[in-house]
Parts: sequence; structure tokens; C-alpha cells
Amino acid sequence: MIFDTLDNLALYEKAFPFLGEIRAFLEKGEPDLEKGCHIVSDTLRYNVAAYTTCKDKKLHEIHRREVDVQIIYEGEELIKAGDRALLASAGPYDSEGDASMVEGGALATYHMTKGHFVVFLPGEPHMPGISVTEDSPVRKVIFKVAIN
Repeated sequence: MIFDTLDNLALYEKAFPFLGEIRAFLEKGEPDLEKGCHIVSDTLRYNVAAYTTCKDKKLHEIHRREVDVQIIYEGEELIKAGDRALLASAGPYDSEGDASMVEGGALATYHMTKGHFVVFLPGEPHMPGISVTEDSPVRKVIFKVAIN
């Protein structure tokens, strides 16, 4: 997992070349923030999510086939990252949504605001959408990078 600001996105491209494609896409201008799925290339798409954060989230999501690169455009949230050991107790895998859900503690909590990004690789449990102080609206872009 990576937590950083968009100003530093290029620092990670050598290790994760797909971040170069995302950076090039973002340099063309702000992405379409219409809610739903948007195709960028054969291996890259993004979903625009709009929701209200909440304090009582309890489940991490875990992906098998795709990397998540999440960028907030409106609002703020906390994102918790869990230990890979949670994989052993994960619920059923939804192949269409590429996700299993699991309850568990956090290794790290990151305060996401506009201008920040996170990267979660397959197998890394993460729990977005947690309120910072009170429930509030968020609009974010979640790039999905197919690697399997």
C-alpha cells in the first residue's frame, strides 16, 4: 500500500509503471466525475463513487485481480489498511466485483483529502469511507488496474 500526495505520484512509477498511465491521464485534465465506470484503456478504468462517510464501518475489502488507486476530489475520509493475515478469514469472493469482505483491525489509518492518493495492491485489506469527525459527503475516483 502507498499513501501520499498526487505531487509525488511520479516517484512510484518505476516500481509501479501503471501509475505513469494514471499520471498521464490526470495531466490531461480533471477526470469525468460523473458517477459510474469510465474506461481509460484495456488495462485501466476508473469508477466515480459518491457516498456519505460513516463512523461504524467494520469490514475491509480485499481484491484479487485489480489494484485500487483512490483519489478524493470532494470531501475527506479516513481509510484503514489491514494486515494481510485477514485473508485467512475473508468471506466469500465475489468474482464480478473482485472483492471479499472481512472484519478486522487496522495496521494504519490515513486521513484522505483532496490532492492525496492511496494504492492498494491485490490482497491488501482496506476500509474506505470512514468519517473523520462527522458523516460527510465524498466524491472520489477509484482507478482499477487489471494485473491478473
